[in-house]
Amino acid sequence: MHWKKNLRIVLITIVLAMTGWGLQAQDGTPNIFTPYSFYGVGSINTLGTAALKSMGGAGVAYRSTIEMNFLNPASYSIAAKQSFLLSFGMQGENNYLKSGNLKNSHNGFNLNDVGLMFRVANRLGFGFSITPYSSVGYRINYRETDPNIIGQLGDVRYLYSGSGGINLLKTGFGFRASKGLSIGVNLLYYLGSIEHFAQTTITPFVNNQEYANTSMTKNLSFNQVSTEIGLQYNFFLDKNRYIIAGATYQPQIKSTLKTTRSAYMYEANYPIDTIYDNTTNDLFILPHKAAFGLGYKSEKLSITVDYDFQHWEGSLVPEDGIDYTNTHEIRGGMEYTPNRYDIRKQLKRWTYRLGFRYGNSYLTDNGHKIKNYAVSLGVGIPIQKNGFSLMNIGAEFGKQGTTRYNMISNRYVKLHVGFSLFANNEWFVKHKFK
Repeated sequence: MHWKKNLRIVLITIVLAMTGWGLQAQDGTPNIFTPYSFYGVGSINTLGTAALKSMGGAGVAYRSTIEMNFLNPASYSIAAKQSFLLSFGMQGENNYLKSGNLKNSHNGFNLNDVGLMFRVANRLGFGFSITPYSSVGYRINYRETDPNIIGQLGDVRYLYSGSGGINLLKTGFGFRASKGLSIGVNLLYYLGSIEHFAQTTITPFVNNQEYANTSMTKNLSFNQVSTEIGLQYNFFLDKNRYIIAGATYQPQIKSTLKTTRSAYMYEANYPIDTIYDNTTNDLFILPHKAAFGLGYKSEKLSITVDYDFQHWEGSLVPEDGIDYTNTHEIRGGMEYTPNRYDIRKQLKRWTYRLGFRYGNSYLTDNGHKIKNYAVSLGVGIPIQKNGFSLMNIGAEFGKQGTTRYNMISNRYVKLHVGFSLFANNEWFVKHKFK
């Protein structure tokens, strides 16, 4: 099969995946469930493929010809000659929330990422990916307990819910400038929408009393372009072993955020009056971000550690005791393949992974930072006996927040399933006979 035909098939797959994300962002069904996504741009996701998530999400200093790494565009330069790498994954998430004596849980599932990488010229590789950057998902119901309000109005109930998120599209090039140095650049495109909904329902105790109920909606629409630069340098120890140093930087971007706010009074589920309905373009600052990584790679073993910094202070307007702070995160992981070419023992051809991450959220609750930490593990299972395509399965066990200071603790389990499909030179050969 001619390589151009295969390329068209892959591009169609990417378009369908992007369409699926667009539909998912608009259907109002939350894929995650955490009250911390109520604020800002929602809950920031750990980026990376299923393989990298099993390694704690570290990847600034990671290079592989059979596993895509869109965390650093410099890694695209390692794309093998006459090869094509397609990566996509899915994620399931279980959240267990606790605050005081209150407990809740929720399950969600969503498409996680799609990416591709191939060589376009000698020492030049191309990469493309689309992945969820942030997610919003919460639903809070409670009844009024203030006796004065109950005595005057009756049974008062409140509902708050939110859904949506921001997707991140990356496309760029990585160039191997010398034997050890690779540089890369990504064009970033943030797009998506977030909806917040609030409703107050009053049921009077006295029949001749009537109160109008209210509903309020806030829609945020994101459409922003940015850039990312990266580099990696290999310090060769011998032919098959080397140390990798990597770095990425994303500059601060000031943009406008389209915000639509509406509020209505209604009876019997029908609006009877409009309180307000307007659209504004608010200032939004996408913070600058810097990440540094150090790794070791041999034929069987890879180890990598990242430090990530994001400057969120002053990016958003504080609200309800919630403020925004700079984030610091350490991520690390390793993968080990006993013998990738063993034709007798299947388990020796598997890739085994471990990872961890620790840091803080960009939110503070009444001055208290919200800590995040997690451990992860996973395996890469070869799909073909004599090929390099893998099915990657991983799990992440983590905790966000604490029950101290009247805060919310969110313990979670994330399950990742991804596929890394490696096509070698037979895709790119034009056969003389059909």
